[in-house]
Amino acid sequence: MRPFRLQDLVPWRELTIDTTWPPEVVAIEIRKRLAPRVPRPLYAFGFGVPSPDHPFVGKGEGAHFVFSRAIGYRNSFLPVIILSVAAHDEGSRLNLRMRLNAVVMAFMGVWMTGATIGSLSIAVAGLYDGNPAGLVGLLFPLFGGGLMSGGFAYEARRAEALLRDIFPTPPPPPPEPVGPYR
Repeated sequence: MRPFRLQDLVPWRELTIDTTWPPEVVAIEIRKRLAPRVPRPLYAFGFGVPSPDHPFVGKGEGAHFVFSRAIGYRNSFLPVIILSVAAHDEGSRLNLRMRLNAVVMAFMGVWMTGATIGSLSIAVAGLYDGNPAGLVGLLFPLFGGGLMSGGFAYEARRAEALLRDIFPTPPPPPPEPVGPYR
């Protein structure tokens, strides 16, 4: 796993993984590791155990996939992974984008805007009255940003490690098919 960087805290990530496998084999290998997304009822608080054979849940058509990591707990900041497989000079290139769920991104935008405006107004009013204790309220939006960034960074690093384990560098030879490869 690569070392932590400050840009890892941004809830958006793009990366590429190169492999010598043909694009068709890469797509099949990814499809083998995808489980269909099964909706859980809102009242289900139990921790499910993801299958080691299916570390991701989502769907894919052709060479394009949209999925996330299969986890046995709830995390609103779990990255949505958009992957496309393209032919490359000596094999395939996996183009990945990781981002927050659109609903979570919209909620955090509204929440962070409200928290920032509220804490700034309290801080300005406190400074106007000669009370610098109102500046403590500025920690509230920082806490929200840290919560979002930390949750996303943790899950994105784990998803990236899982994908790099499937297609390590240097890539192994493609698996030998026994009969039709599926």
